[in-house]
Amino acid sequence: MAGLRKRFYAPVRQRFKQIAHELSQNNYAQDRKLVHHGIQRSGTNYLCATLELSGFYILNKVDPRRSSPRHKHCRWQDDKDTIVMDKEYDNRYSVSTIIDINKICSYPMMQQHIVIYKTPSSWVDSILRWGLANKWFADIESFFECPNLGSAYVREWDAYHCKWASMAVMNPELVLMLSYEQMVADPHRALQDISHFVGRGPEATATAVGRLAKVPHSKARPLDGAAIRGGVDGRILDLVQSVGFKAPVSGRAGLS
Repeated sequence: MAGLRKRFYAPVRQRFKQIAHELSQNNYAQDRKLVHHGIQRSGTNYLCATLELSGFYILNKVDPRRSSPRHKHCRWQDDKDTIVMDKEYDNRYSVSTIIDINKICSYPMMQQHIVIYKTPSSWVDSILRWGLANKWFADIESFFECPNLGSAYVREWDAYHCKWASMAVMNPELVLMLSYEQMVADPHRALQDISHFVGRGPEATATAVGRLAKVPHSKARPLDGAAIRGGVDGRILDLVQSVGFKAPVSGRAGLS
């Protein structure tokens, strides 16, 4: 019965959610429609809820199948061999600019996108706890010691963000790279950046400020960081430093 629900009922329920969501977009002007992105455990649910609280419609709020180009975690990087965390995201999409993505996804040609990211060390900490909680790997040692597993995850992070950063440089009016850590530390500033990006005034930020702590997170909860801390911080730092990053890693707009 559980297998039947997964194969039939879950996709049907998801499709009905998608239809209902698409019907509601007629209530929004085009300048209030955004697409959100981020690799797993980067704060995409937080970003989506925050944008909705600020009066935006998120075109890709409801997750389609993982191979879909409209999925918030879609891997747009050129080197598809870097896709290792979940092969369901494997694809053969080849793009040079955000305009290409808009064409593939049937978005308006000048559709705007926001990409949320965590620093490499913060992200590794989060994906490690999430992976342990969801049995992606047996234990901490499997992540750090299994041949190339941890480093492969970090290289996937790098390839993913390198592609988005290059598209943001080419079309800064269409792609905004947003730091999760800075968004949490200074939500006013983050929402001002978003309002500036979409060409709206400061009043656009008023709705969400003060309510950010109430946004939902993924249902499956990661393990508490304190439960796995013993010596892990140093190993995460060593892992991150062992990878030669291609994505920009400095400055407010960087990924440090």
